[in-house]
Amino acid sequence: MFQRRFLTISMMAVLLQSGIAYSQAPYTYPFSEDFETGNLTDNWAPANSQGIAQLSTDQANSGSRSVFLERTQSAHSYTDPAILAAVDGIPQTGKIEVNASIYPVALDGSNFIHVLALGGNTGNAYSCVTVAIATGSFQLEAFSFDQGSWEGGAGIVIETDQWYHIKTVVDQDADIYSVFLTVGGGSEVLVIQNGTLGEKFGAPGNNHIMSFPFVPGNSYYIDDVSVRAFTGDTPPTPTPTPMPIALDFPACEDFETDPGPDGVFQLLGH
Repeated sequence: MFQRRFLTISMMAVLLQSGIAYSQAPYTYPFSEDFETGNLTDNWAPANSQGIAQLSTDQANSGSRSVFLERTQSAHSYTDPAILAAVDGIPQTGKIEVNASIYPVALDGSNFIHVLALGGNTGNAYSCVTVAIATGSFQLEAFSFDQGSWEGGAGIVIETDQWYHIKTVVDQDADIYSVFLTVGGGSEVLVIQNGTLGEKFGAPGNNHIMSFPFVPGNSYYIDDVSVRAFTGDTPPTPTPTPMPIALDFPACEDFETDPGPDGVFQLLGH
């Protein structure tokens, strides 16, 4: 409880901080980034004076490269180390999905790993929604300023040395979001449903994606980040309930109480 109160108070206070200096070319919606070509600084603003935020070939969800993040300094920071990208042209209606795959290396920090923060470029990254690995339970939870508290979990414990795929679906019309988690090559599981969205994702000043370990003791790889139209299936049509078939069987009293000479119960004649 103390950690959650501390985190909420810190999020409000961090609004006074300056954001990451961003001069990189923004992505144009829709986009998909596997970090296989070019430099990280082509589209992302990495901050790494208080830790590590760099390309790596040690782990990859696809291909041979990902981005490794680790905080090495004491205390906490929303902006260093971190990676930040802007996305232009995000539709303000319909459903948007934001995807990323993560590979936790260490989950020993005293606070949350902020896997995906959608919104501004500093503390107001929470203005849309932030998906994080919670301290203590090590489950996936999400927060927005309008929601006011962390929600989620679904009983799935995040472990180290395993790839996880996270899909956040933002409903721009209903101002809600849902989060899905896939462990390795397993089935997709809904872990957060109809959370309260803050600002619309992609609205002026809220078109950023951030990822940051927040406190020392947290480190992970991130790969395959994308923002696109929601591609999920519509809810399945419920299976029709079979209609009962009326069968005109004789009443029980119409059976002989004793078997016939061949040992078979006989029906009384009508």
